[in-house]
Amino acid sequence: MPPSCAILVLNYNGQDLLARHLPTVLEAARPDGHRVVVVDNDSRDQSAEVTRDLGAELFPTGGNHFMLGLNQAAKAMDSDVVVTLCNDVSVDLDCFRYLLQPFQYSRVFAVTGQTRWVEDHQTLQLARVTGRFSDGLIDPVYLLQQLEEAEPPGPRPTLYGTGGSTAWWRSTFLELGGFDPLLFPLYFEDVDLSYSGWRRGWLTVYEPRALFYHQDSVTVQRTRGAGWADRVKLRNRYLMSWKNLGDVALLTRSLRSWFFELRSTAKPEHRWKRGPLLEALARMPRTLARRWQLPAATVPDREILPELLPGQVRAGLGRATPYPGDLWDFPPTRRQEGTD
Repeated sequence: MPPSCAILVLNYNGQDLLARHLPTVLEAARPDGHRVVVVDNDSRDQSAEVTRDLGAELFPTGGNHFMLGLNQAAKAMDSDVVVTLCNDVSVDLDCFRYLLQPFQYSRVFAVTGQTRWVEDHQTLQLARVTGRFSDGLIDPVYLLQQLEEAEPPGPRPTLYGTGGSTAWWRSTFLELGGFDPLLFPLYFEDVDLSYSGWRRGWLTVYEPRALFYHQDSVTVQRTRGAGWADRVKLRNRYLMSWKNLGDVALLTRSLRSWFFELRSTAKPEHRWKRGPLLEALARMPRTLARRWQLPAATVPDREILPELLPGQVRAGLGRATPYPGDLWDFPPTRRQEGTD
């Protein structure tokens, strides 16, 4: 029996985006009776009316909470799985059918699909991602060029599922705290969540047959000025790394990287980095608190962040050998019905 599913569409002042993309979500959800819920961050336009007219449910968050609004909605759902979507994403008719299939296996925490540009439905924006430790930080490695070539069909491990187009096993999502307020308002909260899962033996999976079509960060472009995204990304990359790295040597290298990055802000071309770097330092106490609050980690960082062979995509998230306990062998054992 397939898991029950609620599809959460995050929205802020996006009535035109909902009118364009939400009908595809509703059409894809209809055959299996999935709930479609627009999670509205206190929009001032006609988003509520558009949502109701199209036939979706409305979940008002009571403020502009960015990605944290999805945490509120996930807690309020009673489904096995929640799919988080941005309001600028359309889906293929069979998207959710493929997206939910890997959840039959026990350690699957998240499933993400292939994201293409909405205007031509062909140009790749995001596919499978591997990871490495680079310049003191957890560094996603995007494999678009390799994945334009033929690859084995079916699901494969990936470093993370993007917050705008991923299905999450809801109980695990909530156990990990959902998208972390530490990284508010956004950026790297999805890498953080998936990596926290990997550290605890919970897989994030890429299913290339689940197709999403993205209009490319429209809401952020409308509401934030130039340079804002770069500043937030720099701060959050450090916070996400400090929160999740368990390897003492890697964590030490990350702290040294922060120090040398701060020294570089004496140069005019790097002065913009000073603010986000100091913001990261100011959030260090909260970061340490989050490390203690999470379930105990069992998988070493060095098993999750391998060095890639140039120009080659290895099976098992880049690993040459499986982690003991067959963590990297996919598929794992089947999930028992009625269990988390």
